Amino acid sequence: MASSTSASGGLSSWAKGAILGLLMVFGVWAWQSCSGEERKLRRQLEGLEELLAKDGEESALLVATKLRGIGEAFAQDFVIRASDYSGELQDRRELAGVVQGYRDQASTLTVSFSGLEAELDPSGILARGEVVARVRARVEGDPAAESYRLALEWRRVDGEWKLATVELLEVLEGDLFGRL
Repeated sequence: MASSTSASGGLSSWAKGAILGLLMVFGVWAWQSCSGEERKLRRQLEGLEELLAKDGEESALLVATKLRGIGEAFAQDFVIRASDYSGELQDRRELAGVVQGYRDQASTLTVSFSGLEAELDPSGILARGEVVARVRARVEGDPAAESYRLALEWRRVDGEWKLATVELLEVLEGDLFGRL
């Protein structure tokens, strides 16, 4: 039986190769454990971060493009529940108006979503998860921030994941939207 250590006490090249192979297998397993569908959901949230972001003045064309992109992330019959603020939204035009109203009040705006661990329904049609959303803005020259926990539900529509439900579960920090 071959020894895994060389006479000098270090690992043999065979042992090093075996460890490297195990690390590679672990890396592939870790990548795959974050399912392809969960990666798609994460990419959608990253896309929303980009669409919601604002860094100074924007052209009317850019604003329209961003608002259209935000609306397209949602299913036709979506619902956003945020009883602490606006109650329920179920219309894309109303959603665009609310989003733009907040964006108009801020000279800069960043949104980040973190902590998503999605669960896919066995049917492959629904996915659910929770995220922490962090919003940072500059309003009337002053910094403002808010963080909250959201419950999200996606529905697969024509092969693409669309947000069907967004529910505000808890305000974690700040009062940004109370100021806008």
